[in-house]
Amino acid sequence: MSLKNWKIIVVIAIVTIIIATLLLHEYTFKAPVEKAYAEIVFEGVVVPKISEEELESVKERIITEVVNEKQIELSTTVEPHEGGTLLRVSAYGISKISPDTVVVTITIEATGKTAEEAINNASSLISQVDSILEELKIPKEKVKTSSYYLGPIYVYEKDKPPKIVGYKVTYVMTITLNDIKLSARLIDKVSKVKIMRISIRLALSNEAYLKAYLQALKNAILQALEKVKVIASTLNMTISRVVSITEGSIYISTPRYTGVLTAEKARTELYAGTITVRATISLVVELKSSD
Repeated sequence: MSLKNWKIIVVIAIVTIIIATLLLHEYTFKAPVEKAYAEIVFEGVVVPKISEEELESVKERIITEVVNEKQIELSTTVEPHEGGTLLRVSAYGISKISPDTVVVTITIEATGKTAEEAINNASSLISQVDSILEELKIPKEKVKTSSYYLGPIYVYEKDKPPKIVGYKVTYVMTITLNDIKLSARLIDKVSKVKIMRISIRLALSNEAYLKAYLQALKNAILQALEKVKVIASTLNMTISRVVSITEGSIYISTPRYTGVLTAEKARTELYAGTITVRATISLVVELKSSD
């Protein structure tokens, strides 16, 4: 038998195997998987233990009572459990509060031909700021040095190594106050000193933050319970017990401060606005049939 005939026989055999494989795959018997109950999956919510007769009515009630409640975010799962049905929901709550703390950051820069001269020039400016703090009767415990840097100043020329022409000191001071009006007065007085930068951050004291967070947490729990009630009533079930509750992430939205320098009075006005504290929780409850 020639080589050409062998090639034809091999090709025919390969084609025959491929066709047989495709036919077997197409007509392989697959046994139907029987479910003990009809399962509804709607908007990520799995609803177990529902009979075929209740299928359409329950789906319609979920649409009207749960999904259309747009003010409530859905992050919900329902799953079978030995003692009943477990329902997992997540929710968030917010609380708004006016900031009671102002953090003023003052940056001072000074230069000199020598390191000693740069330090002396910076010390002179720092002393002027210290005098202002004493004048305004700001306690020393409210003031801290955030950073202090002394380094050379270089000049770069083409085809030559860097050359030191002087030194620079950068000094950063942070003052934490609980009085917005006092903070504005501090800014006005310090701005007359030859400083590099003044920045302001509005914040909450530990006491104010805890109060705001606990209120946000309470609001989150109330929203989660509302979601549970809606879903349970839609399924003709009642709450048996709370299985677990877990705190989630915390988000704090701090407003930008508004500063206004009025020419006729030459003073800064600060407007605090509000800070938003957001708490999230995950709640797991066990549901039981109302029958």
